Amino acid sequence: MTCAGRSWPATRDRARISHSTNCPRTLPASSSSVCSNRRGTPVRRDDVPAAVGVSGYFRRCPGAGFEELTPLPVALSGWGSEHMRGSAVTGALARSAEGAGGARPDLRPVRFTADLQRAATMAPVSTRSTVVREGRRLLLVDSEFLQSGHIMARARTLFLPAEHREVADPPWSPGRSPSMPPTDQRPATDEGRLFFSEGEGWNADAAAHRNSARKQLWCQPISVVESESVSPFQAAATVADLTNLVTHWGTGGVRHINADVTLTLARFPDGQALGVSATGRVGAGAISVGTAEMYDHRGVFGHTVVSTILQSSRPVETITQLMRGSRTEECA
Repeated sequence: MTCAGRSWPATRDRARISHSTNCPRTLPASSSSVCSNRRGTPVRRDDVPAAVGVSGYFRRCPGAGFEELTPLPVALSGWGSEHMRGSAVTGALARSAEGAGGARPDLRPVRFTADLQRAATMAPVSTRSTVVREGRRLLLVDSEFLQSGHIMARARTLFLPAEHREVADPPWSPGRSPSMPPTDQRPATDEGRLFFSEGEGWNADAAAHRNSARKQLWCQPISVVESESVSPFQAAATVADLTNLVTHWGTGGVRHINADVTLTLARFPDGQALGVSATGRVGAGAISVGTAEMYDHRGVFGHTVVSTILQSSRPVETITQLMRGSRTEECA
């Protein structure tokens, strides 16, 4: 098998390791790729336009046999001058996992779970991915996010067949979709976000949504690496991190931090922007679990879950912090 000029062993019982340069799945902006699976069926991937005016979370700096990613200012978290925002971490992990799975265009990412075990800082980053299980209809990839040789976060990605079959008699469906922002609404910053809360409606003013109502967010994804287009999977993985924001943003700001994020995808997002809509939150003591739907102009395409712990001493309260996103770093 060959991926971006590199051949992998044909045996399936050997783990293969991919640093994030080995199998790039990125294309020039506003382009798409068409490749064939083992059965000769075309599998198309349309990249998602990145937010206008924002270069990316990282700058790619090739090293001696590996790639180093230098964080750019947009990667800064609202929780501290040295903390990296969770969207940058999940985006880098998704990019690495997608590279490792690039030799199997007949499969696509369906589940992505990131454990954010340490607080990532604004220091250089490297990523690596290992295929831990490969079968005819399944691929499991473990990815690591490293700084100074230490694993700061890790993820497991499940790939399943990219087939276009559908059941003739679909099972139960909720029969509703999250609301879409009005077409004349414009984001207030280059990051391209609009906010919604029940009773307030859609607007670009984050301060107007400091209430106890259910929240939604609509945004244009940021590229993981500058000068690279963002793939649909990377876009979903970066925006999935905002589940903590829509499920735990109340009158006192965001008081919970999440130790993980899980994204499940029935299909890839389609179009220039995507949304996150809170669907549930259940808490006991300091622990709270938030769930959300991810959607685009076609409707819901996936779900997200975050596990969080109360961090009452350092809530995210200001508009600037909210525009930077929620914290998804460490629980310690």
